[in-house]
Parts: sequence; structure tokens; C-alpha cells
Amino acid sequence: MKWLLLRGLARDVRHWGDFPQVFERHVEGSEAHVLDLPGFGSERHRRSPLSVRGMTDDLRERWQDLKGEQEEPWGILAISLGGMIAMDWVSRFPADFASAVIINCSSRDTSPAYRRLQPYALVQFIKVARAKTNHDKENYILHLNSNTTINKKPELVEQWAQMADEQPNPANNNLIQLSAAVRFNAPRSLSTRTLFISSLADRLSHPRCTWELAHRFKAPVVFHDTAGHDLPLDAPDWVASQVQSWISTPPSG
Repeated sequence: MKWLLLRGLARDVRHWGDFPQVFERHVEGSEAHVLDLPGFGSERHRRSPLSVRGMTDDLRERWQDLKGEQEEPWGILAISLGGMIAMDWVSRFPADFASAVIINCSSRDTSPAYRRLQPYALVQFIKVARAKTNHDKENYILHLNSNTTINKKPELVEQWAQMADEQPNPANNNLIQLSAAVRFNAPRSLSTRTLFISSLADRLSHPRCTWELAHRFKAPVVFHDTAGHDLPLDAPDWVASQVQSWISTPPSG
């Protein structure tokens, strides 16, 4: 099965690192594809849509070009803001994906603001906004999003700073994405088979945010003990293994 992978706030496909390859190794018969959210990465020359719904519509149009005329089933795996887009997408277009995996996500109508953006994260966001260099900015971002990789691979700050130097994100698109995420309300129901994944040590969004979404949709949820908000970065093999285990298990009922 082919899978579409979506990143989150102010990130682009380069921030997946080698996760698509890890995913393909663990998830039997999978083929991972990535698309940038509108306004970032390869799409940075464009203005970001003002709402999650608008981002979904933009991505869906480009995904249909990627998909072509083939009718084989697809899955979608998405993190954070990408997860909001994925929920909106499968809610409005349930025939597009056979499976959805939502990682460290939240919504305004299921979790209070202080859980969606925890105090530590708010401080880091302010530091990012005030950072004078991309190196400082990426350092703050990685210390917020990662609990383990930042210590194992300190050179990642340099790599991501260079990426930001080469393809800077338009500041207005960062704010538009943040505003859209803050205002997002989750669908009332999902008919697509969905797995929720979260980290108990997420310092950006409280793990209860993901639990509340899983509870709303009566979907399974699994938690990692130590990884940060960017679970595919901190625990790529574990995430992919959880997906493989889930899709290998027949749906209950």
C-alpha cells in the first residue's frame, strides 16, 4: 500500500530525514510518498491557506496528481498540524485513504489551550521568534521537539540551519499555519480506520490531547515513554513497528 506522509508546523519534507525509508522497511508492502504543505519547502513561494480545510484542499489536488489514475488503496500518516489536515481530509473524503495514522495531534474542541501548547513550549516559541540566526532558531526547535535525537545527533542543528538558510520559510506563512492550528476543531466522526500515536514525554502538546481525539473517534492509541513531540525523529523504528502491528491486526467488530 502506498502512504502519504505529512509534516507539521513550519516544517517541510526534508525534516522527515530517513523516516520514509525506515517506514518502508518495517511496514510490509509499503511505499512512502511525501508532499510539502502549501507555503513551505517546494511550495514556499505560495501563501499558505488560512485554514486547515484550505490546506487539505491544496494538498488533495496535488496528491491526486501524484496518485494518477491508479485505484490502489493509500494510507496517510501525519504529525501535529499534518494530523489535523489528515483528520479533516479523511472526514470529508473518506474514500481517499484506507488507513490513517495520527501522531501527537490536538484540536480546539477536545483539549484546552494550555494542553495544546504547554508552558515550556510557549517559552520556546518566544525564543524561536526572537532568534537572530537560523542556527539558534533550529536549536530551540529541536530542543522542543526532540528528547533524544538532539543528544544523539547534535549535528542535526547544523543540518537544519543550513536547510533554513537555503530555503527560508516565509514568516507570514508560519503565522498563518499557527493561527489555523489554534482554530482547528476536529471532525465529529471518522469512518476511516485510524490509529493514534503519542509520546508521554511530549513537551509541546500534552499527550492527553491525542488521547482525547482517540477517545472521540473510539480509535486505538499507543504511547511512547520517552520520545518528544517529533516521534518519527526520536523513535522512527518504534513508530513504523506500531503501524505494522496495527495494520496486521484485523479491525475489531
